[in-house]
Amino acid sequence: LLPAVSSILIFYYRFLLRMFTTRISLNLKPVSMRMFSTKKNVVRLPELVDKLAASSGCTKVEAKKNLRASFQVIQDALLEGSNVHIPEFGSLEVRERAARTVTLRGEVRQLNESKGIGFKISNKFKEKLN
Repeated sequence: LLPAVSSILIFYYRFLLRMFTTRISLNLKPVSMRMFSTKKNVVRLPELVDKLAASSGCTKVEAKKNLRASFQVIQDALLEGSNVHIPEFGSLEVRERAARTVTLRGEVRQLNESKGIGFKISNKFKEKLN
């Protein structure tokens, strides 16, 4: 009796795991939970690495290392308070938001001041986009 119960529990566990890690569609391909984004046409790090490796002629390992290093340099510059200007792409800057009150579903909330990253697109990139 015990092996039968344990096999049923294992089957149920696998069923639940499959249910929460698969997309409901006709082919039921297993996907990770990150794939349930409602946004379409999202380019993630692996796709960026593949495109960078293909365009520069280096290996994927080198492309990933270079891409991460580039992001780290940009992040360090922003944390120091510098603006980052990338020609023909745009500018990144740290922006401060003042403290404010918001009403959400009839409840008044106080939001503290915060910092965020602002992006301003370059004119050349804007022309290409439009």
